Formats: sequence, structure tokens, C-alpha cells
Amino acid sequence: MLVALGDGGSPEEPFGLAALEAAAAGAPLVTSNIGGLGEAVINGETGMSCPPSDVTRLAKAVSAVLDDPAAAQSRARAARERLTSDFDWHTVADETAQVYLAAKRRERQPLPRQPIVEHALPDR
Repeated sequence: MLVALGDGGSPEEPFGLAALEAAAAGAPLVTSNIGGLGEAVINGETGMSCPPSDVTRLAKAVSAVLDDPAAAQSRARAARERLTSDFDWHTVADETAQVYLAAKRRERQPLPRQPIVEHALPDR
């Protein structure tokens, strides 16, 4: 079983390679849902994922894998199959080329604006 987490405050694994390598080996996956780990695992389908630093959800995910090995192996098989469709080099190269072509044509997808959280300033 691979358990890979990020805490949101430290650099997360940007590409999810550890999860992809574990999936290739047929290991059940439990990851946080940030960075590349969040893209590598579809929660409940190809592994189990939880928010970063959520120890309770992490413990529940690990328990789910240990308590139901058949379901964990089913998710591990689905993760391995997904490697050949979503993460093979031809697909990744095509998608990367499309990003560069769109940049060259100056095509942009608008990004959603993040809400600004207002906090009172501390007394000094």
C-alpha cells in the first residue's frame, strides 16, 4: 500500500509519480488530494484520497484498505488500467503539445477568482 500525503504548507509532489509508480506495481493507493497526487487518484475508484493534514480521514481511508482487501485490489487494478489510458507517454505528449500550441496562439482559459478572506488585523 502507498500512503502519500502533503500538508498543504510544504511543496507537494507536483506530478504524482510516486502514486503512478505504485499503481503500476499494483499497490493500493491512499493519498492526499493536492498536487499531482490529486490528479493521480480518483477517490473510491482508483484509490482513496483525503484532504491534506486530515488525520481522521486518512485513518479511515487506510482502515478501508486494510478492512476490505478485495475492494482495495479492485481499486488498484483500476488504477493500473488507468495508467495505460490517461498517463501513457503518447497521451501526455499530445496533451502537453496542445498546451504549448494554445499558448502560441495566445488562447487562454479564464481562471476562477479565489475568494478573498478578510481577517481583522491584530493589535500591535
